[in-house]
Formats: sequence, structure tokens, C-alpha cells
Amino acid sequence: AGLMPVFKGSAIRRALTIFTNHLTHGRCFELPLSPEIISVERLFTIGQSSDTSSLGILDTALLYAANHREALFILVLEGLDRAPSQYFVDALLDWYIQGLLDIPGDTFLSQRLKRLRRQDGLADDVINWPSNLLLAATMNGLPDGFPVSSTAMTKIIEVVVEPQGKHLDIHPAILDHNA
Repeated sequence: AGLMPVFKGSAIRRALTIFTNHLTHGRCFELPLSPEIISVERLFTIGQSSDTSSLGILDTALLYAANHREALFILVLEGLDRAPSQYFVDALLDWYIQGLLDIPGDTFLSQRLKRLRRQDGLADDVINWPSNLLLAATMNGLPDGFPVSSTAMTKIIEVVVEPQGKHLDIHPAILDHNA
């Protein structure tokens, strides 16, 4: 739908499990964020071994989604409020929503995709974010939101999840709206 759901509340883990099971049958990649993530480039290093030629979680999610177009996947930015998101969320959301059709060839993202094509078998026609890879995020603590631009806020939908007895207070229409 062109939006990134951001889950917050006391039942995030439970809601995320329901969300991923409902939409992707559990095909989920979790990208744990930290204060060191100060650019899109740093997102690619998460989960990467000390060998810089190895794939991180973001690379792996992109490759799986691009190579299995018949399946739906989700990439979860875990702890969006722990990282200085103003440095990377706009670029990531632009890539997610609009693609990289006009991206200059000398940018980091362009170079990274070329590497994935050349070394890891990503199809030549994959320039954009794979349409079968959904993007979501969680927030763990900031009650008043998180630092992103006003442009990014138009691309984010906050989903507050709190337990209501044995059930979560999350309407199924929200799940389908984000699919």
C-alpha cells in the first residue's frame, strides 16, 4: 500500500508474530537497529560477518524476495526508536515506495545492487525494491514518536498494540490495509 507500519505498545512481539504469520506465513527478516546506524550504508552491515564481502540481513532479504517472487516476505526494522532514523529512513522509504529508477550510478545503493547482481545472482532487471518484500518497523520505548522528517511521516502508519484480555487490540483491517 506504500506505507510502512510501525508497531508500538506493550504487545509488539505478539502483534508482529500475528502480522507476519497472517501476511507472509512467517517469512520474516528482522533487522535490529542500534545508535550506530547513521546511514543507509550501515543498514547493509547488520548481520554481516567480519568479512565485508559477506551478506548482511538486508542483502539476504533482498535476494530471497527477488529470487522467490511468488512468495511474500517482510523486513522488520527492529527498534526504530533506538537508531538515529532521521539519517536513513527517508532514503529507505523512497527506495521502498518509489524504487531506484533514476538513481545515479555512483551512489552507494546503485553500487550495492550492482554487486548483488554480479556476485550473488540477483536478476539484472532488479533495480527496485522487490514488490514482494514488505517493510515494517517496531518501536520499543519512545512514547512521543521518533525523529523522522515530515515527508517520512506521510509514509508511516503507527499501529499501537495493547493486550485486551486474551486478545490484541488490533483490527484485522489494519493487517489487510498494509498488505
